[in-house]
Amino acid sequence: MQWRITLLHSVQTRAATGQVTETFEQYAQPWAQRIEQRISERFTAGADQVDGSLIWRIHYRADVLQTDAVEYGDDRFEIMGIEEVGLREGLDLQCKRLGANV
Repeated sequence: MQWRITLLHSVQTRAATGQVTETFEQYAQPWAQRIEQRISERFTAGADQVDGSLIWRIHYRADVLQTDAVEYGDDRFEIMGIEEVGLREGLDLQCKRLGANV
């Protein structure tokens, strides 16, 4: 594992006006292995869509949720799925890049 990533929990707060705001708070910085997935082109209704996704493999943690996010450098990734590797040996975090860098 050669990359240091940041895991973020989604936290919702309610203002006095009743407006709900979602923020992310850092809770861990594990070492990770980056597993590239080829950028797949999807053809939906005749339109091309490019989906940049990858997998971050980390040591097993019981506190990782699918509502969390992963940060590496200036990039933030949404966790699309979590798959256990072995018997609590690791986790594969299937992620999709967020923002304008897709």
